[in-house]
Amino acid sequence: MTAEETIEKRLKKLAKAISPDETLIENVMSRIDAKSITSPSIVSVQNVWRIIMKSPITKLATAALIVIAAVLIITILDKSTTPAYAIEQTIDALKNVRFVHLVQRNQSGEIADERWIELDSGGRQIRYRQDTPPDFLDIEDGETVAMYRKDKNTVVLYDPKDKCFTIGPIGKFLESLAEQKLIIDENVEYRGRPAHRVRSLMANQDVFVDPETLLPIAGAGFEMSYESPPKGTFEIIIPDGYTMIDKRPGAELIDEPEWFKEYEAADENFERGKQALGEGEFENAVFLFKHVVVNQPQRNWAWYWLGRAHYELGEYDLAIYEFTKTLEIVGSFSYCHYSRALAYSQKVMNHAAKEDLDKSLPWMILALRYPEAATMFEIADQPFGGKPYQATKEEAQTRMINRLRVATGQNFGYNPYGNTEENKYAISAWEQWYRKSAQFKSVPITEQIEK
Repeated sequence: MTAEETIEKRLKKLAKAISPDETLIENVMSRIDAKSITSPSIVSVQNVWRIIMKSPITKLATAALIVIAAVLIITILDKSTTPAYAIEQTIDALKNVRFVHLVQRNQSGEIADERWIELDSGGRQIRYRQDTPPDFLDIEDGETVAMYRKDKNTVVLYDPKDKCFTIGPIGKFLESLAEQKLIIDENVEYRGRPAHRVRSLMANQDVFVDPETLLPIAGAGFEMSYESPPKGTFEIIIPDGYTMIDKRPGAELIDEPEWFKEYEAADENFERGKQALGEGEFENAVFLFKHVVVNQPQRNWAWYWLGRAHYELGEYDLAIYEFTKTLEIVGSFSYCHYSRALAYSQKVMNHAAKEDLDKSLPWMILALRYPEAATMFEIADQPFGGKPYQATKEEAQTRMINRLRVATGQNFGYNPYGNTEENKYAISAWEQWYRKSAQFKSVPITEQIEK
């Protein structure tokens, strides 16, 4: 008896002992689909599956074959997705870090934003400095926040409880990453340097980690290092010829200049602008957000929602300009690339639209299985009634399907009221489309799913 005949005979015997279970195939393939859009190694797993299913013994022992294939595929999956590196190693490494230096450069290689952070043993910010040319400088020395307005030759002093530009506890941020569903690619490269890539679904950002130090070297458009800052980095000094406005409790009241009153009024107008946008009062939203960006030009969400208001008014050139301003401030973010792609499509600037969609589609497809990846999109839609931190998985999936339909002109089904298996099939179809072709055409007026 040949080896193949022996295997066939044993499979027949195993098949009689195991009843066919179609859900096993679906569960295994669902797992493969979920992983394969983020791990190229899974392609080999799918090939294994196809080879097995084409085997001449398949018809003779389906149930037994499923068991063997499931064990084989899950084994490969476990080996390909269980990295030696884990984010917890970076959390431990950061416990020994005191200073973090972040630099963002423009296309010419010039520094567009530079920040220094001093951390305590728990990874919490003690002191902070942000210098964004040409006019923005903020220094927090642990007791006072100083906002320098170079264009006005003025320094405004605040109590940290009232005004704070704190980045936040980096250690806690990384701990939250460890709690999320992450995609970790070991031994990739970042600008010619060896690195591990850690993908934060919620933030739609990739963080690159040095394999030796286990410390982040880049993320969110910034490059990171950990040297001590120059002497005086966190020292608050009032330059000669500058006016000081002291807003700390107990400070002497002064007659504040008109520009400063407008600056503080921008905070209120920002909230009013969000409400106007959410209620469909687009012209009023434009008026309010314009006031904000004039007086607080680094407020990225004001630029973004100003662009959304202009888009809704059909003023696509203005929308493109304001989405671009947003990206100049925050770097590459999927929600803004998506919005700008729609504006480009309205101008029939298809190449530019495709470039933006290429940056947003991976996160949109991921969000169909991992709702955390939809968080930034939900926040971006917040003025329209979304509640990103209260949305159910089904609500987040439904809204993402709608965005995909608008951006791509594709429709692979999905019914929030349908059964689980049908929607699994629809999600899988979207993933297959993205992997195989990803041909798209913007269709702003398309059938929307309600949820």
